[in-house]
Amino acid sequence: VGLCFCGFALDVQQPWKRDAAASVQRLADPPLVGADGDDALVVRPGSYGVLVAPRGAGGTRRLGALSASFGDRALLLAPAGASLEPLGALRRAVSRAIRDDIPPALAPHAAALESLLSAEPLAADVAEDLVVALLGPRTPGAAPGVVLVDDAEHVDPESLQVVAAAMVASGLPVVLRIASAADIPAPFIARRPPEATLHVKPLSPEAARALAGAFTGGALTEEARHRWAKLAGGTPLGLHEALAHGLQSAELAWIGDRAAPRRKSSGRGKARR
Repeated sequence: VGLCFCGFALDVQQPWKRDAAASVQRLADPPLVGADGDDALVVRPGSYGVLVAPRGAGGTRRLGALSASFGDRALLLAPAGASLEPLGALRRAVSRAIRDDIPPALAPHAAALESLLSAEPLAADVAEDLVVALLGPRTPGAAPGVVLVDDAEHVDPESLQVVAAAMVASGLPVVLRIASAADIPAPFIARRPPEATLHVKPLSPEAARALAGAFTGGALTEEARHRWAKLAGGTPLGLHEALAHGLQSAELAWIGDRAAPRRKSSGRGKARR
C-alpha cells in the first residue's frame, strides 16, 4: 500500500502574515516633488488660480503645502462630507484656523462666528464679512491672506458662493483644486475666468522609479523600482498602493536593510484602474 504525504511550504523570511502586514508600516513619506511652480497659482488679489490634478496625483498634498507656506494667512476649505451641509466646508475651515488663537479682527463678528461654528443659519453676506475680517490685510498696504479650496467640485455651493463673493468684493486671492474631469465651480467661472491654471502631469517612468525608491528610504532594489513603477498608473498614490500590496502579499519583502522581489514573477503585471 502506497503512502501519501501532504506538506506545506514555509516562508522562512516572513512565516507569519502579520509580519508581512507590519512591513507596510516601514514605507516612508517621501519629500514633495514637482510643486516648485505652485506659487504661481496664488494670483493677484481679486482673482483665482486652478490646480487640475487627477485622483491620486498628489493635488491635495500640494495644496496643503501651499497653504502651510502662508501660515495663519491661509484658509483651507475641503468637502465637509456627502451631505453638502450649507456652509459646512467654511465652518470646518474657520474652526481649524482659529483653533489655537482667535484673531482680534474677528471680535466685531463674534455673533456671526458663534452662529457659523454652531452650524446655525447664517446669511451669505454676513459669512462673507467674517471671511474678509479673518483674511483681510492686517496693516495698511499689506497683502491679504489666501483661500484654498480642495476638491472644489465637491464643496457645498454655499461655501463656494461666500468665497467667490469675498474674492470679488474684497480682493481675496483664491486657489481651487479640481479633478481632471471636473468643471470649475459655477460661482467662480460665472464671475471671471481663472488667471492661472496648472495641470499635474502623470509621473514619468524616471520619476516613478525615483519615488519608489523614496517610499522605501532608498532600500528598494533597482529591479524592484522598475517593476513596481510600472504598476503605479502614473500617480504617487497608485505607486504607494502597489508597494503596499506587494509587501502585504509578500511579493515584495524587506530582507535586512533591502527591499526586493521574492520571485522572478513578483511585481510583473499591469497597473490596476
